[in-house]
Amino acid sequence: MELHKLSVEKTARVFTHGNPDAPEVWILLHGYGMLASQMITAFEDIVSDHLFFIAPEGLSRFYWKGFEGPVVASWMTKEDRQDEIDDYIKYLNQLIDTYQLNTKKINVLGFSQGVATMSRWLSNNNLKLDKCVYWAGEPPADIDYVHLFKRIHKAFFIYGNNDLFISETQLSKITELLKPVLNQIEMIPFEGKHELNKEVLLKLITSNNSF
Repeated sequence: MELHKLSVEKTARVFTHGNPDAPEVWILLHGYGMLASQMITAFEDIVSDHLFFIAPEGLSRFYWKGFEGPVVASWMTKEDRQDEIDDYIKYLNQLIDTYQLNTKKINVLGFSQGVATMSRWLSNNNLKLDKCVYWAGEPPADIDYVHLFKRIHKAFFIYGNNDLFISETQLSKITELLKPVLNQIEMIPFEGKHELNKEVLLKLITSNNSF
């Protein structure tokens, strides 16, 4: 048996909200088993002429319950891992050109699996960020965070204090991984589970870089 690989085109879905001509943009990367439409819904109440929200969707969709149930998306799996990472990096880099974001103030928020996606993507481009938000997800260990954080003005790690995926053990592991840049990250726990908290989101987006 021989393995052959072909590069093919694929149609990606991207949801937006707000003013496309706004000077500030938020790129929102959803978690495993979500859709981009679900991700951007958490931001629909935040309306401002100065803001534009972009939620790209992972390239792999599947039924949540085997052959039935809601259709959801994923950024990658362990199968052909590097190819899937390379594919979403190219895809997310294309967003910058498609929406002409290089002249705007750019913020990126990754939720759950979107945290690893965000980290790997940002480590493979030269974007300068105003805010970078790690929300309830584990950053990958194969990233040079010292180098990455030279391009980040302000970073946040946000998690619910009842999040089943962010236990005390997991949180200690994450803080140890980010130890070289921990003094540049504002840690923000909130009352809640594995979720996007709208009150925290509003404060995060409308504040002047700090809570």
